[in-house]
Amino acid sequence: MKNMRTFFFLLTAVLAAVLISCSEPPFYAESKPIEKEGWQAEKAYQYSPEITDTTALYNVFFTLRNTGEYPYSNLWLFVTRTSPNGITDTDTIECPLAYNSGKWIGKSAGGFYDNIILYQQNQRFKTSGTYTYNIQHGMRDSLLKDVSDIGLRIDKVKANN
Repeated sequence: MKNMRTFFFLLTAVLAAVLISCSEPPFYAESKPIEKEGWQAEKAYQYSPEITDTTALYNVFFTLRNTGEYPYSNLWLFVTRTSPNGITDTDTIECPLAYNSGKWIGKSAGGFYDNIILYQQNQRFKTSGTYTYNIQHGMRDSLLKDVSDIGLRIDKVKANN
């Protein structure tokens, strides 16, 4: 079971890297810094992409930056998405940040590790307008340290012609 879980995490990381490396600039990308004291459990970071093309497919990602001092191998997120017509969806997402060996998954630079986590692939937005994403951490710590940035990225899927 543990090997299957590791395989799934590696496959997800590779798939996300391939999708991103072959894509155009993101349709929407916004990252916000976490307060220096840490990420309070009740603090939600909000993102509001404007969707006008409801016929297109999109890939939705979370971008995360953590330090090498982050004490866990993953990060749980509580995600609430509200559509322009007021319909709300809530998800709990596990974001793998390290392999079972303890090695960080993300791309490293200056003691930080950048991760791009695939959230939804080939997502179609049914209604045009502004979508609101609220992201909170779902870890047991009331004050989560060593996560420095959280973001939302949306790429438009290129049609294969």
